[in-house]
Amino acid sequence: MAPIVSIPVEPSAGDYDYDLVVIGGGSGGLAAAKEATNLGAKVAVLDYVTPTPLGTKWGLGGTCVNVGCIPKKLMHQAALLGEAIHDAKSYGWQVGDNISHSWEALKDAVQAHIKSVNWVTRVELRDKKVEYINGLGTFKDAHTVQTITKQGERLLKARYFLIAVGGRPRYPDIPGAVEYGITSDDLFSLDRAPGKTVIIGAGYIGLECAGFLVGLGYEATVMIRSVPLRGFDQQMANIIVAEMEDKGVKFLQKSIPKSVEKLDSGKLKVTWTNEAQQEFSDEFDTILFAIGRRALTKELNLDTAGVKVAGDGEKVDAVNEQSNVPHIYAVGDVLYKKPELTPVAIHAGRLLARRLFGNSTVNMDYENVATTVFTPLEYGAVGLSEETAASRYGEDNIEVYHAYYKPTEFFIPQKNIRHCYLKVVALREGDQKVLGLHFIGPQAGEVIQGFAAGIKKIVHFPTSGSFKDPHTILPAKSGHKEVTGKLILIALEAREQYPDIPGDVQLGITTEDLFSREKSPGKTLIIGAGCMGLECAGFLNGLGYNVTVMNRSAMALKRLDQSMASHVVAEMEQRGVKFLSECQAKSITKSPDSERLQCTWVDGENQQVAEDFDTVLFAIGRKTYLTNLNLEKASVRDFNADSGHIQTINEQTNVPHIFAVGDVLHDKPQMASIALQAGKLLSRRLFACSREHMDYEIFGFVLFTPLEYGAVGLTEESALSRFGEDSIEVYHAYYKPSSYLLTQRSIEHCYLKVVALREGAGKILGMHFLGPNAGEVVQGFVTAMRCGLTVESLLNTVGIHITNAEEFIKLDVTKRSGLDPKLTPCCS
Repeated sequence: MAPIVSIPVEPSAGDYDYDLVVIGGGSGGLAAAKEATNLGAKVAVLDYVTPTPLGTKWGLGGTCVNVGCIPKKLMHQAALLGEAIHDAKSYGWQVGDNISHSWEALKDAVQAHIKSVNWVTRVELRDKKVEYINGLGTFKDAHTVQTITKQGERLLKARYFLIAVGGRPRYPDIPGAVEYGITSDDLFSLDRAPGKTVIIGAGYIGLECAGFLVGLGYEATVMIRSVPLRGFDQQMANIIVAEMEDKGVKFLQKSIPKSVEKLDSGKLKVTWTNEAQQEFSDEFDTILFAIGRRALTKELNLDTAGVKVAGDGEKVDAVNEQSNVPHIYAVGDVLYKKPELTPVAIHAGRLLARRLFGNSTVNMDYENVATTVFTPLEYGAVGLSEETAASRYGEDNIEVYHAYYKPTEFFIPQKNIRHCYLKVVALREGDQKVLGLHFIGPQAGEVIQGFAAGIKKIVHFPTSGSFKDPHTILPAKSGHKEVTGKLILIALEAREQYPDIPGDVQLGITTEDLFSREKSPGKTLIIGAGCMGLECAGFLNGLGYNVTVMNRSAMALKRLDQSMASHVVAEMEQRGVKFLSECQAKSITKSPDSERLQCTWVDGENQQVAEDFDTVLFAIGRKTYLTNLNLEKASVRDFNADSGHIQTINEQTNVPHIFAVGDVLHDKPQMASIALQAGKLLSRRLFACSREHMDYEIFGFVLFTPLEYGAVGLTEESALSRFGEDSIEVYHAYYKPSSYLLTQRSIEHCYLKVVALREGAGKILGMHFLGPNAGEVVQGFVTAMRCGLTVESLLNTVGIHITNAEEFIKLDVTKRSGLDPKLTPCCS
C-alpha cells in the first residue's frame, strides 16, 4: 500500500537502532511493520514459535496463516465440497456412492499452501526492507528488547515498540491433558487421521473444528461446560448447535472433563462429569482442547519495561493501542476486551503505524465488527446480539425482525431449511436504527460483509441524481431525500454506445446484454476492434461460435502498442476469427428469409456488402452521460457532455470541493483498477493528510484475448514520440511458453519487448508481453517499474526457472541491431 504521508520520521532524543520494533510476526504486527516502512520508518520484526507439547511448530505469519483462519477455512471448504458431491446427484451429475476422503492428501495440500504463504511473507518483508529476526523478544528495559538467535544475543533499542505476540490455546489443569491432548495448533498438520474425536470447548474454534471433522467423515463429540459460542447471540448459537446435531455432531451439555488416560489399545479414555455430578467416560482417537486462548505476554518481561497488564494478568489494557508506557503499544489478541479477529488486528496495526509515522489522527473503531463462524451452516453477524441490545437499551425499546428462508442452493436437493434463519435487532423509536444483523446459512460471510458497512452509516447512492447547487444533489427518484455534501465525488460509470445507424438499438446488443442473454449467440458480428470487442470475439470463438470483427480503421486496439496489437489479431485469425478492416456499418435489418439479422456495410474500396448473422454486438466505445447531472448548476465548467468527460487536475474539478474519478475523467484510462486506486488515494488526501496522487502512466494492463497481452508503461510509439528515436532502445524476443513444451502448439505470436531509454542504466519506460497468463507475468514488473527499474538491473536479476516471466531477464537483442529476435534454447 502506498504511504499515507511521505514525511521523514522525526529524530528521537535517544540513540536508537530502529524507529519501531514489532514483537510478534502475526497479522497485526506485520501489517503495522509494513505500513511503517511505507511511511519511512526503520523497522524490525521479532518472531519465534515455541513448539507445542506435541512438537508442532510453524513459520512466519502468526496464528491466522499457520494454525488458524487459513487452514481452518481450507478444511471447511473440503467438507463443503464433500457435501456438494452428494448434492450434485440432484443436478444430474452421475456420481458413484463409494466416495472417500484422504486426510493425508488434504493435510499435505494445506501445509504446502501454508509454507508458500510463509515464504511469500518473508519475501515481502525483505522487499519492504523490514528486518526479520527469528528470535523470542523480551524486554530488558523500557527502550531495549533482548533476543537470542542462532548467531547469539542481540539487544535492540527502539523509539517505539509494538507488542503483537498473539495467543496460544490453553490446556485444562487435569491429568493427561498436556500429555495426550492436542489443540488447533496441532490439528491442521496432524500426521494421522483424527478418527473419533472429542472437542472440549464450544467456542467458535471448537464448533468449526467439529463441523469440518464430521463433514470429512469423522465422528465428532463436543463437550460444553456452559453455553455454546459465548459472546455471540445465544438464539443463533443454539440454532447452530441444533444444525450440527442434525449433521451428526454429538453434544455433551454442562459437562466438565476430569482426566485423560492412554489405554493399552492406543485409544484415549476421557472421564467427565455433568451438572448433576454424574461421572461418564468414553474412548476416543483424538482429544482436541478448544477452551480458550492465553495472551503470550508473560514471556515478555513486561514489568521490566513498566507495562501494566489488565486484571486477568495477561492482556494489555490499552487506550488507542497505547499502553501505560507512552512509547509501547499493542495490537491483536493481547489487547484487553477487544475482538480477537485477524482483520481487526491488521486494521489496528495499519492505523497505528499511520498515527506514529504518517501524521494521521484516525483511531481504530472496535465497534460493529463483522465476523463469521465457519460451521457447516455458517453464521455471520455484525453489531449487537439481541441479549446485549436488550440489556443496553431495555427490552421495551428493542424491535427484533426475523425470518426463516430457503437458500437457492437448497432448492433442488431439497435440503433441510429448519435452521436457515436471520434477524435484525433495532431500536423501536424513530427510524429504527439497526443495532445488529445476524444470518445463518450458506456463504454467511459474503452475505454479512456489505451490511457491516451499512451499519456504520456509510452512505452510497446507487443512482446518480443531479445537482441543485454546488453543495446539493437532487434525488434520481421521487421520495428520496436531497443530499448536501461538503465534498462531492462524481464517479459515474460509462455505458456502451450504439452507432447512429438504422436498426442499431432495436436489433443490436452490447456487452451489457451479452452475458445475460438467453439464447446462444450463434454466428456473431462484433462491430468494434477495441479491447472489449476483441475479448468477446476471443471467448465466443473459443466456445465454438463463428465470429467476425468489423473495424472502422485499419488498426485494431489503436491505443495499445501496435506491434503487439498486430500479433494479437494475427493469433486470433489463426484461431478462426475473421477480421474486416476499414469497414463501416450502415444498417441492420431483419433478414427477409429467416430470423437472422442482415448487416450492411461499406468496405475499404467503398463497395457495399451485406451478410446475415445471428447476433450483432456493438463494441464501439463507452460513454458517461453527464447531461442529467446539471453540472452547470454546480459551476463545473470543464466538461464535454457529448464525450461524457470532465477535465480535472488530480481528480479535482474547477470547483474545489467537487471531484471526479473513473470513466468520467478526460484522457484517462477507463479501467476499474485505476478508478479504484484513484478513489482510494483521493480519500487519503482528503481525510488522511496524504500527498500522494494517482500515477496514470505506470499501471498494469491485461487484454484477455486467447493469447493474453499484458503491458505496463509506455507503448513503443508513445516512447518514440516523447523522447525521440535516437533516445530509445527496444529489446525484443520470441519465446516458447512452458505450457507449450509438450503440446507443440504454435509459438509464432509468443512475443515480448522492453522499451527503455538508451542513456545511463537504461530506465525502462514500457514492458509488453504476449502469451499465457500475461496478467500474472506483468503484475510484478508494475511494482519494479514504479521503483525505477532499469535494463541494467533487469538483466542482473536472477530468473525463476522455468517460467515465462524469466524471458524478460534473458532479453539481449535490440531492434536497432537488426539481429533476429529468435527463440533461444531452454536454459541458455
